[in-house]
Amino acid sequence: MISNKKLHKIILDCYQELYENSTPKGNFKEMFDNAEVNERGEKIIPFDDYELDRETYQNIVNKYITKHKMDKYSQGIFNFNMYLGAGPKFKTKENE
Repeated sequence: MISNKKLHKIILDCYQELYENSTPKGNFKEMFDNAEVNERGEKIIPFDDYELDRETYQNIVNKYITKHKMDKYSQGIFNFNMYLGAGPKFKTKENE
């Protein structure tokens, strides 16, 4: 099992690569570091401004799972965070 601290870093690294491959290209670290904070203390990331096709998204996520040799438990946490987190939205059929 991967520690929470290490998993958090892997998630941030994966977000960076997702945004580097999105349309338009983005820099997640820069967005994260400069994000406004809402009244609940959450950073506001404009993820709806960026798009990525599902295949590229899945290839990148799978690459991180393989690279870090994640067990099933860590994969579940990682996939949950990636899919429901601050990643770019998926391209729809009409704008692919």
